[in-house]
Amino acid sequence: MMRRRALLQALPLLAGGCAVLPSHAPSPAPAAPGPLQPPPAPREFRAAWVATVDNIDWPSRPGLPVPVQRDEAVAILDRALALALNAIVLQVRPAADAIYASTLEPWSEYLTGAQGRAPVPAWDPLAFWVAEAHRRGLELHAWFNPYRARHPSAKTPLAASHVALRHPEWVRRYGNQLWIDPGEPAAAAHTLAVVADVLRRYDVDGVQLDDYFYPYPEGDRPFPDDASWQRYRGPLTRDDWRRDNVNRLVAALNDEVHRVKPQARFGVSPFGLGRPALRPPGIVGFSQYDKLYADVELWWASGWLDYLAPQLYWPIASPGQAFGPLLDHWIGTNIHQRHLWPGLFTSAVATPPRDWPAREIVDQVALLRSRAGASGHLHFSMVALMQDRDGIATKLRAGPYAQAALVPASPWLGAGPAPTTPALRGAAGERPRRGGARRRRFGGRRRPLRQPRRGCRADLDMKPLRTESPSEQHAALDRYDSAQLVAAFVDDQRRAADAVYAARDALAAAVDAALPRIAAGGRLLYAGAGTSGRLGVLDSVELLPTFSWPRERALALLAGGDRAMFEAVEGAEDDRDQGAADLRALAPTANDVLLAIAASGSTPYALGALDAARAAGALTIGLANNPGAPLAAAAEIGVVLDTGPEVISGSTRLKAGTAQKIALNTFSSSLMVRLHKTYGNLMVDLRATNAKLRRRALAITVRAAGTDEAAARQALDACGWRVKVALVMLRAGVDAATAEQRLDAAQGSVDAALARRGAGG
Repeated sequence: MMRRRALLQALPLLAGGCAVLPSHAPSPAPAAPGPLQPPPAPREFRAAWVATVDNIDWPSRPGLPVPVQRDEAVAILDRALALALNAIVLQVRPAADAIYASTLEPWSEYLTGAQGRAPVPAWDPLAFWVAEAHRRGLELHAWFNPYRARHPSAKTPLAASHVALRHPEWVRRYGNQLWIDPGEPAAAAHTLAVVADVLRRYDVDGVQLDDYFYPYPEGDRPFPDDASWQRYRGPLTRDDWRRDNVNRLVAALNDEVHRVKPQARFGVSPFGLGRPALRPPGIVGFSQYDKLYADVELWWASGWLDYLAPQLYWPIASPGQAFGPLLDHWIGTNIHQRHLWPGLFTSAVATPPRDWPAREIVDQVALLRSRAGASGHLHFSMVALMQDRDGIATKLRAGPYAQAALVPASPWLGAGPAPTTPALRGAAGERPRRGGARRRRFGGRRRPLRQPRRGCRADLDMKPLRTESPSEQHAALDRYDSAQLVAAFVDDQRRAADAVYAARDALAAAVDAALPRIAAGGRLLYAGAGTSGRLGVLDSVELLPTFSWPRERALALLAGGDRAMFEAVEGAEDDRDQGAADLRALAPTANDVLLAIAASGSTPYALGALDAARAAGALTIGLANNPGAPLAAAAEIGVVLDTGPEVISGSTRLKAGTAQKIALNTFSSSLMVRLHKTYGNLMVDLRATNAKLRRRALAITVRAAGTDEAAARQALDACGWRVKVALVMLRAGVDAATAEQRLDAAQGSVDAALARRGAGG
């Protein structure tokens, strides 16, 4: 995005008078207020970019003391609030570096004065920006440059952790900058990992890319990507192959943003001139489609963006790049009715060579409001508003920003992870489905992403399972080195916990439903095949030593029987009748609880066991990893752990299995706690059957009873090393028999037994 200083200055200086449009408040939400409702709030996205590269906006220079950096950030946010803005777009990755604490990329020299140098005293600027923005009611969008690896303004040496030193095979020198080659699949996967890391660790409201894809041309000099072109070219021409590389990154980022944080918005701020063949009459100038290989109209038409912020950096009366016709072009291509929030060149106000009057920006805001298809705008950049050049901040606050506005809603964003990308086929005479996207992957000899045809609808083929879908991020896995492989698998496993956390309400409902049945003497039954079935066996076996849960009250069925615990028994999982027969052999009752487990959610063996359990009146809980799974739908309580594609496509022993293990552990442990198997968070119902467990039992007794080892050991010896009994003996001053009576009367609750005054105590 910092091309603005160079490229835009090279564009023809286009002078002329501006048509002055009346300034008015943004359009309010359409719903009319009811008799007991307040009037609807105006909706308009009002944002400013805060650029960190070359210290354009923040911090004002490299290496400032941390308190000064904080003060400057607060001043920017306070000015945004005073101006009635509602969002800040902060540049967090200016050149394969970070203005936040990252294990993936080095600290930016624009922050600390030397790349790789951490702030002293330690602080996390992005966490500070997010917290302070939200404290003021402002959204904070994280702005990433996906491909730039070193900016001409950089002065300090590259840090050892920088991508140009860690993976020089990804990086190309072009002109006076370093660039990550968009044709390198592993580099694209790294960028996805960087964005996902920010989304997971920071409460950002959106993710934005700027206008840098392939670099702006350096004269007639070609971009030096011969190596990647020869490896990955496939059947495409070179220009189409380059566009396909960028298309894949944009599409994969859309998927990743919504998978990690479903409510976050993904946007792009491209150069403001569209594809030459699609431009309005009279519009001329630089072609990002042909030079940057950015097919923005494709991204927009494919539903890959929640918002588009084209940089409309020309005056209203500019011949060849008139603001109004350019705006109308992007409105007319918005077939999915997503957010259109153009970028305004506010920094051109009172600054040579353009030296725009502030009235130009005020009139552009008014023109935007006259178009129903635009619902906001962004200022480049915050420095012009901080300096109030030609009174621009004052004029905006007194005129178009006199009334505050809320950020427009994004109704297409659901509460859960985005759906799996469908395979598509065209049907003549119909338009693309809203949000439809094409299947894509990085790396290999690949089929290109096809352009959406005008007057063509994308129909769904059979919907693939999310767990079986190819991982866009790791399609080049076989070219990773060991460090990359370990990082990929470990990073992906983090998502297992996210999936379980998203299903926490269903898990809690399952515990509540199971509790009265198990308390009444019911059994925990497990049924599954392969990895899922083995995890059920593991959970059932661990309940005895951990919670002294009777073995006969935790029984697991594994397709293929005992042999399947140690080797694959092919075909066993496909026998639904066998699953039902195995479950019936356990003589299920209405007090029993069945956990049927299958990553796909459609394993016949597990479904058969569920059929038999339901017929017997047992509680059925279906645990699956795919939305819409038959197993979850057929069970009384469905728990869906939506882990998405695996690093190795289809291998559900990876994070799908990890999520199942976490969920089973969470369910059974929560149930045991509700059944008084702990005292506080101490494991007081363990079976002390070996030396290690005796040491553990002794330590727990000492801690819970507040006594010494000698007294604890004496009590444990007297009651057969049952910690609960010893604990009641020591805390209530009773003998073992009385302690047992109290615990029986209190249904195993240590708290209740200690409060009880019964026989002998």
